[in-house]
Amino acid sequence: MRKTYYTKIGKWWYRDIEIDWIALDDENKTTYFIKCRFSKKPLDRKYLRKLREKSNKTPWKKWNKKYIFIQ
Repeated sequence: MRKTYYTKIGKWWYRDIEIDWIALDDENKTTYFIKCRFSKKPLDRKYLRKLREKSNKTPWKKWNKKYIFIQ
């Protein structure tokens, strides 16, 4: 199993787009887009679709993408 080393991690905003957390793995050109939600209601595909749309508007849109949900 390969280890992942993040070169940057934090919140991301640009104009009206906000992503809870982004972690960058420069070595493997992978971006982890992370959605945090504090609710008993489960996350559904709607949240994945929204996060994918937002990820396509970031400077890392051509990198490999991983989506993580924390609830």
